[in-house]
Amino acid sequence: MKQKSSSAMIERYEERLKKDKRSLSYAPLADLYRKNGLFDKALETLKQGLTFHSDHQLGRLVLARVYFDEGKIEFSYKILRPLVEGDPLDFLLHQLYAPICEALQLKEEALKSYKVLLYERPQEKKFQEKVRELEEETQSDWKEKLEEKSFADLLVRKPSLKEEIKEE
Repeated sequence: MKQKSSSAMIERYEERLKKDKRSLSYAPLADLYRKNGLFDKALETLKQGLTFHSDHQLGRLVLARVYFDEGKIEFSYKILRPLVEGDPLDFLLHQLYAPICEALQLKEEALKSYKVLLYERPQEKKFQEKVRELEEETQSDWKEKLEEKSFADLLVRKPSLKEEIKEE
């Protein structure tokens, strides 16, 4: 049943694009292709649509999703980062951006992103757990960096300001 409705929707969007190749319906069509595993068709549709609408946020979001689904996580990140910077509270962007940052080990960015998601849906257990987990990880990362710096400072003794003045 779902396949039938998906096929009907695809046909409807394809008809719209045939009538007007500049139609914004390229983005939902590409997303339907993506959901049906037709990544090449999705990318081709997005390429054509973004040629006319290069700043279309939904088109860029779908492009990032296609790359994410194909395992091209860095491409997804490069597409989404400017969108997130331009619209830092967009829930849909963060739903994809947070796991991308996490996959790329960008823990602080992932944490910020999950906090936006948690702000929008404070009862969502998954977001609560991710924020808690990433807060613990980023705190331990900072502690390790501080410990490494302290140890490195012991190895390389720098003269104090008084010693520098005496030498002059």
